[in-house]
Amino acid sequence: MDVLRAARDRVHGGWVVLSSPLYGNLRPHQHPYRSILIEESENQSEAVDLLSLELIENALLIYTSQEFCILSPENMAEEIREDFACIDMELMKETLERYRLFPQKLM
Repeated sequence: MDVLRAARDRVHGGWVVLSSPLYGNLRPHQHPYRSILIEESENQSEAVDLLSLELIENALLIYTSQEFCILSPENMAEEIREDFACIDMELMKETLERYRLFPQKLM
């Protein structure tokens, strides 16, 4: 939830959310890693992006309601943490490719 709060603070500063913090078909308590892609606005004086704020606030509501049962990576074996990290990367890959932050698929 610390990452979501930090992202919300950035959104209030004019940043824009590029990926949904609730992507994939996994509930927050089922997956200890959840990446979010945000981008600094070129014009910091613009108003807060309301869609970005809504995405973050909705995610925070869901995470807060499930906070007591969210998996903690600190209590997992390294192999299991790596598996969850791999799933997170696979779920983010399309978004990263869209913004040219991940190598394009080889033809």
